[in-house]
Amino acid sequence: MPQLMINDCTMHYEEHGTGQNTVLFLHGLFMNSHMFNQQMVALRDRFRCVMVDLRGQGSSSAPLHGYDLKAVASDVIQFINVRRYGSCHIVGASMGGILGMYIAIEQPKLVQSLTLLGSTAEQSPSEDRRKLKARSLKIKLFGMRFAMPGIMNSLFSHEFLNNPANKAVTSHWRTEILKTSRRSIVKVIAGVLQRKGIFDQLFKIPSGKIVHPHTDLWMSIDSKYRRQARDWLRKKAGQNTD
Repeated sequence: MPQLMINDCTMHYEEHGTGQNTVLFLHGLFMNSHMFNQQMVALRDRFRCVMVDLRGQGSSSAPLHGYDLKAVASDVIQFINVRRYGSCHIVGASMGGILGMYIAIEQPKLVQSLTLLGSTAEQSPSEDRRKLKARSLKIKLFGMRFAMPGIMNSLFSHEFLNNPANKAVTSHWRTEILKTSRRSIVKVIAGVLQRKGIFDQLFKIPSGKIVHPHTDLWMSIDSKYRRQARDWLRKKAGQNTD
């Protein structure tokens, strides 16, 4: 698996296929780039498929700092530029989708399209943040194994976990997640917990950058959605002046 020094992080990545267009896969919290193996196999005959391990996860290094999501998005932006991929089709799951939105807002020329899976532009609900903070504390005090039931339940549905046909998949990911350093994943979680909502910035994404289903942002970033984002921003501004 090749690697690159990006900012202060040694990023591991895989590249498959030789198509002119690049699909860049960004994984979610507790996962690694291999969560997109099946998608890569399906697309590699037509696209150059790139899968990266994000800072502090998978086989990438875990520097002391730089885990707020804007900094992690900066890692990805620099990675795209160093590899000279140009404009990419970015596919992001959960945290990876949030990074994709940051990239589309900050560097729209690097995003040909954006597909989000289980991501949100709003700040996570307080109850979700409370659960994630408690999970981080369990990991910090007792290690990954103690927190595994909660982690697996957050990644897979009850039906999926209890289906014998999925035993190989769930066993694989339990093994992969248990390899994660408790120190590094606690830093990653802290970065996720710090993030604020970016709904009010979505209008900065140019029209034609597509946001696909399987997320609360289910429609295209077209003129209608851009108007919604602007209306939301004006409403917030009006509330602040009362």
